[in-house]
Amino acid sequence: MVQCLLRYLYCHQFDIYTHTQRNSGQLNYTTGTWDASGQISWHVSGDMNGQDGIDPTVAFIGNNKVIELHTSENTGLIWYNIGELQWPNIAWMNNYVWDSGASSTPSVDYNAEHNVLVDIHKSSLNQALWYNTGKINIP
Repeated sequence: MVQCLLRYLYCHQFDIYTHTQRNSGQLNYTTGTWDASGQISWHVSGDMNGQDGIDPTVAFIGNNKVIELHTSENTGLIWYNIGELQWPNIAWMNNYVWDSGASSTPSVDYNAEHNVLVDIHKSSLNQALWYNTGKINIP
């Protein structure tokens, strides 16, 4: 059972939702196609190599690649994964720490023209918002 649909990506009539399973905390994704009438046809749901986490978010980064960020349910660290679209599946390739501070609810966006990735997230200690920016080397 899906706890909630937390974040989605819409790009070129494709939808990708990332979500967390209610009982297990396992990260999952679902792909779909959005038609001209606004209807979504769901295709594939899969896990993200057995990883656990909360608050997943996803952005398209070009070359059939997406980046997903999530918060560790145990440490509050923000981790990221790079995935390759093999429509309708996603092959997840990497899993690295993105931010080493205790935080929650990351949100990510990517500007392809300038190769700039931006993450905004909330401090786990108070209501302060923090951000990271950087350029990425797309595998």
